Amino acid sequence: MSLRGFSTASARREFALLRTRPWDLAMISWVPLLAVFLIWWIFSAGLPERLPIGVLDQDHSALSRQLVRFLDATPGLRVAQQYADEGEMQRALTSGAVDAAVQLPRELSRDVKQGRVGQVVLLHNAQLGTHSSLIQRDVRTAVATVSAGVELAVRNKRGESMKAARVSMDPVKASMVALFNTSTDYEQFLGAALIPALLHILAMTAGAWAVGRELRDRSLGGWL
Repeated sequence: MSLRGFSTASARREFALLRTRPWDLAMISWVPLLAVFLIWWIFSAGLPERLPIGVLDQDHSALSRQLVRFLDATPGLRVAQQYADEGEMQRALTSGAVDAAVQLPRELSRDVKQGRVGQVVLLHNAQLGTHSSLIQRDVRTAVATVSAGVELAVRNKRGESMKAARVSMDPVKASMVALFNTSTDYEQFLGAALIPALLHILAMTAGAWAVGRELRDRSLGGWL
């Protein structure tokens, strides 16, 4: 038998068996497609954004209101609730109404004006690893931005120009050069690696499944 005739006979035999074995057909048709779609769907959402947080503003100053505005303006956060006391804040955290709460203590603005360090307290559930890390990052960013603005204003009032103040506050800058995953989309980067690996696993499984079928049906001789 020629190679072409062997290939045609082998293909006819496999197609005939696939018509009688729906699960074998599924392993090389809709199951891989479903797996690829599932991976794509999982990573399509990206990182969570606009996570709900609560704020307890006990200072009621221009500085505390500015902090609240910056927190709400951060893409990853959304100030969903503001509380009147610590009990209300604790109940919201316990019930899961918010993912975290920021407490702006009394005399925050006075401490900053007097040259002392103002403390902003973040209460978060560290059991929710992804949400917790994202909230911590965005709260730090918002607080650091407001803090830098306060420092610039203080230096400017002392007679230092805004340009000189910016340079003195940030004398060394880092230049970041991305060598891999230049799109900085970690979900796309991870999905592009997982999909071929998953297809490889399914192909190996389908092959083992087919050989196992031939052994079980005692048709290995005809298959060979």
